[in-house]
Amino acid sequence: MEYNQFLLKVQTEIEKQLGDGFHVRVQRVLKNNDTVLEGLVISKGKEHLSPTIYLNPYFEEFQRGMGMQEIIGRLLRVYEQNVNISFGNATVEELVDFNNLRDKVAYKLIHRASNQELLKEVPYVEFLDLAVVFYLFLGECRSGQMTALIYNTHMVSWGTTKEELFQLAKRNTPELFPAHIRNMKDSIEELLKVDLEDFGESGIMDELLGEDQFPFYVLSNQRMTNGACCILYENFLEGFAKEQGADLIILPSSIHETLLIPDQGENSYEELGAMVNEINQSEVPEEERLSNQVYRYSRSSGTVEILFQSEACLINRKE
Repeated sequence: MEYNQFLLKVQTEIEKQLGDGFHVRVQRVLKNNDTVLEGLVISKGKEHLSPTIYLNPYFEEFQRGMGMQEIIGRLLRVYEQNVNISFGNATVEELVDFNNLRDKVAYKLIHRASNQELLKEVPYVEFLDLAVVFYLFLGECRSGQMTALIYNTHMVSWGTTKEELFQLAKRNTPELFPAHIRNMKDSIEELLKVDLEDFGESGIMDELLGEDQFPFYVLSNQRMTNGACCILYENFLEGFAKEQGADLIILPSSIHETLLIPDQGENSYEELGAMVNEINQSEVPEEERLSNQVYRYSRSSGTVEILFQSEACLINRKE
């Protein structure tokens, strides 16, 4: 069964199981790095808010031999677990009023050149080769966080601007998602999930893993989701760089976290860039990749800059 046939079969079976009064549709959702996922949306009556259940992983299970009826059962259970979730005790009408949403606006970082289609539809602020985009944090449920990306159409209906969204997100995001940093020297091999022999000739990994003067730190938020944006938190990098007594090399591990290395002036930035590219291509899912660049926080300027400009593509798309 081909993918499109699978989607149609799922929609038909779910409609049959739920019966009258339900509206079931499969919609394409544009995600990070312009990757497209298909989501199952089930609504009842005049409901305006419905959870989206992404079907791509279920098709992979189907290809591995899982039966269609078992898949349908799992989808229905996910729907039942999430259908009655309250959005912070707010009604749909309250969520339409932007005054009720100001403290829910947050931001995250994505790669600008790899999100050209998405960025046509959402407000964003440029940051180096990245883009700061905005979303609503509506709380948590059994399956994770409830969020909604903010589109240009929302901005118009709310009567707000991207400048206002940015100011709100600058205030809210560190409060909603406090930064969390930890030393990963003892478990860096497990974290990177690469064959270190690939980097043996350069010696860069031996230096990073074996010498006390080259500690790795992982920066994310306490929820470990969309935590790369912590590099934007006011005064955070400044304070950590002061504590380390050095500028900070920033390696974009994913949209969820970055790796920090105190810069003692003995690192090969080109080799670090090659390492970031290798990890992105081999270990990080397309929709979670942030950038192939190597950045540095400079104590003298108080800014983040691109340190090594990689020409490697973030996403290798098939024609």
